[in-house]
Amino acid sequence: MIAAIYDWSGFYIGANGGGASSHNCWDINNNAGAVVAPASREGCHDATGGVVGGPVGLSLARAANWVFGVEAQGDWAT
Repeated sequence: MIAAIYDWSGFYIGANGGGASSHNCWDINNNAGAVVAPASREGCHDATGGVVGGPVGLSLARAANWVFGVEAQGDWAT
């Protein structure tokens, strides 16, 4: 049987992306410790957007259990 040879050295590049949406409302139920009744509606906010980006890097495997490298990662959101 021949043993498998693994080498984690090399250049890599990746990509990621996604999206999300939210709906948030804020209520005031106390003001400086004093209870406000009924709770007043402070406001609501809707948000949607996406994100794209990814990593790029270089790894160098040395010895049996060590991998050294550098990586940069960036993302852009809307």
